[in-house]
Amino acid sequence: MAHVAKFTRGTSGLLTRHYERYKDSEHPEYVKYKNQDIDPERTHLNYNLAPMRQQLPYLKERLEEVHCLKRDDVNVMCDWVVTAPKELPAEYQREFFEVCYKYLEEKYGEKNVISAYVHMDEHQPHMHFAFVPVVYDAKKEREKVSAKELLSRAELKRFHPDLQGIIDNWICEKEYDFECNVLNGATENGNKTIEELKLQNIIELRKEEEAIRDKAIKEADDKLEKINSEKDKAEGSLKTFQKDIDAREIYLGVLNSPEIEKIQSRARDNVMSKLQGKDEVIIPRSDYISLLRTAKLFEELKRKFTRMLESVKKKRLAADKYYVEKVEEAKAEVKEVKWKSIAEVKEQMAKERELKSYQNMEKLFPDVFREMRSRIEHAKDKSVSHNRDSLER
Repeated sequence: MAHVAKFTRGTSGLLTRHYERYKDSEHPEYVKYKNQDIDPERTHLNYNLAPMRQQLPYLKERLEEVHCLKRDDVNVMCDWVVTAPKELPAEYQREFFEVCYKYLEEKYGEKNVISAYVHMDEHQPHMHFAFVPVVYDAKKEREKVSAKELLSRAELKRFHPDLQGIIDNWICEKEYDFECNVLNGATENGNKTIEELKLQNIIELRKEEEAIRDKAIKEADDKLEKINSEKDKAEGSLKTFQKDIDAREIYLGVLNSPEIEKIQSRARDNVMSKLQGKDEVIIPRSDYISLLRTAKLFEELKRKFTRMLESVKKKRLAADKYYVEKVEEAKAEVKEVKWKSIAEVKEQMAKERELKSYQNMEKLFPDVFREMRSRIEHAKDKSVSHNRDSLER
């Protein structure tokens, strides 16, 4: 596939150095760029398909031949970056770039070609076709620089289909048995302008933002629904506990009822009547053991049911408190997600988008950014030195 970029006078010089893998005069070897995809050991494999010209002087010379506004914001150089498709066999890559170069040269004019460096020292081979965007002004009958007119929306939309046709004809004429597609999901409807790409990014970010919010709301709603379901189950269990409590309270009530007390009293009176006037009374051993067991069992059951009753009541209170807190937390979370400020989300995503765009540009033109940072650091050092000298004086 291919993509195009436009550049002003201020950036053209740095970019031409990037194309030719500029050598530092103080070092015999190629400067190591920060882009980790560049392999200096393969830089010697790079080549230029255009006539060997001193890029920046030729650009200035060509600009003097045509009408060009002197404003700093005028785009005086454009760059089509044509990348070799991954399915293209390595032995046909140079021929592929030669076909693409011939098409671009005829399209934009040989006089306007600055360079066409093919970079073989990066992850995927690609060609930088740099040219001056010259169009003919019919009203004033002269050539002029206008990247806007040359790379119009209609032109960008036709570019990839036209290039694909050129590639298909080349493969057909050579009777090669491989496919070479420059059309894909991003290019089949034509290249988009920067404004269109920005608008598309905004739309996609908004869709992504809405999807994230909808997902968060759904998760919060699901969480609330799950908690309510668990609460319903817990309430069902508590109802069962309550039935057990009621049954045990009834049983304890029976154990503590007046009728039981009367029975106990009569039994006690009967025993006492037998003991009246006697220090001792003889009863069968089995009856004695039965009395002891009955008394012990009665007290043990009473303590056991009392403990169980207290435990169940505590669990019910704890469960009620827990699920009330969870329901309130889930409701608060749903409310927070639903009413979260859209402006904050947009601001954060805008910052991430700007950072990603900067990182992509730095990856494409690492030497440009390296040079810019070097100049900034040099300016800072110069400013600090000047301030220090002023203070010393």
